[in-house]
Amino acid sequence: STFLRQVGTFTSWFKIPSQGMERYECLSHATAVCVALSDRKPLRFLTSAHVAQPWMWPHYYPQDWIRYIRDEHTRYTLDVRADDGSVLASYELDKSTIDVHPTRDIVSLSLGVETELTFIFQPEKLSILPVSLSRGPIGSDTPVTVAGHALVDRETEMDTHDEFCSNADGNALDGRILPLQLPESSSGCFLAGRTGAQSFLRVFGEGGKPHVLKEGMCGGGVFGEGGEFSHPSTLYGVIDGVVPMGSLQAPHLAGCASFVDANELRAWLSSSGGDRCE
Repeated sequence: STFLRQVGTFTSWFKIPSQGMERYECLSHATAVCVALSDRKPLRFLTSAHVAQPWMWPHYYPQDWIRYIRDEHTRYTLDVRADDGSVLASYELDKSTIDVHPTRDIVSLSLGVETELTFIFQPEKLSILPVSLSRGPIGSDTPVTVAGHALVDRETEMDTHDEFCSNADGNALDGRILPLQLPESSSGCFLAGRTGAQSFLRVFGEGGKPHVLKEGMCGGGVFGEGGEFSHPSTLYGVIDGVVPMGSLQAPHLAGCASFVDANELRAWLSSSGGDRCE
């Protein structure tokens, strides 16, 4: 599917030397979408803030040790995966470029200049396709596809192509234990209206039955129908959460996916360092 060629997996890694850690370990994981900006600006990779900076989201992570982690302890990678979840290529994201949305659960990052050149000129199967943001509003009858990488197994030995993931001091993220995430796409339908600043999708699985997105799908893309036929595709938004089943606060939204829509993404990215979105 073209949609699945437009998403990769995002992994946050951490190492706290003062706690006796000698190697980086997986902290959290999500999906990432690549957005192309105009005027030859760097590609921007959008993913979940609660995965990039989990210590800022204590209500998501009850583990006490997470509060000791800070920016200086982390590194971030973008992985391109095959249909079986195996890693075809890994790229380290430049964490100095991180931009956190002020109110939503989303961040953007870029690759370093040299890494981006490597990424752009790789064979197609070793990179993901950049997308453009939708300019029109999404209607309640607009068919969409949600694409991402769902968590299957938390501890799977993976070949991670670490030649892309070593920094200046040669500290490679070698021998990593990566969670196995498999590509997944589902049809969806926008729910008319918004709750506060959030938009919601009802997602459907096989046979048209309502489907709750799995862990790992946060950061996934909400794509327009034209994604199969045009490049870059139309991105209506990025998944930032799922309403729990049995929700008492919003029972009519139970099981739905919330997403940051394209208009909000455009306004945010355009205000970040003067970037202007295509």
